[in-house]
Amino acid sequence: NTLSLHDALPIYSVHNPYSQFRNSMTWQEVLADKPVTDHLTRAECCPTSDGAACAIVASEAFVKKYGLENQAIQIAGMSLKTDSPRLYNERSAIELTGADMTRAAGKDALSEAGIKIDQCCVAEVHDCCECCAEALHFAPLG
Repeated sequence: NTLSLHDALPIYSVHNPYSQFRNSMTWQEVLADKPVTDHLTRAECCPTSDGAACAIVASEAFVKKYGLENQAIQIAGMSLKTDSPRLYNERSAIELTGADMTRAAGKDALSEAGIKIDQCCVAEVHDCCECCAEALHFAPLG
């Protein structure tokens, strides 16, 4: 069975006691929420200060020395980008949310990992709006 992005939506914050919002929403409720712009609703955008992440980067030797093999993952590819001139030149709402830098970072990380998007199992992405999943081609546009 395949879990689509749309099926996964209600489970993210519901079980996290530290989540800013713990209510479950259907896609219909998300799309019907208060509009923020012509193309995004409040529920499609992350609230200020919601979430945090931490990664401890260690060598393979360190992982083996301390018996952490069953807790470690290998980072196959990563990339960090910032806004491109496209943000200012196109005056696009989708570019304002970081779609271009997300596309560029995704392309570089996949290239470094030597895989295509349909082979990717996990991606850690700062996604202030749902369009980043679309920019990475995890979800169709729209």
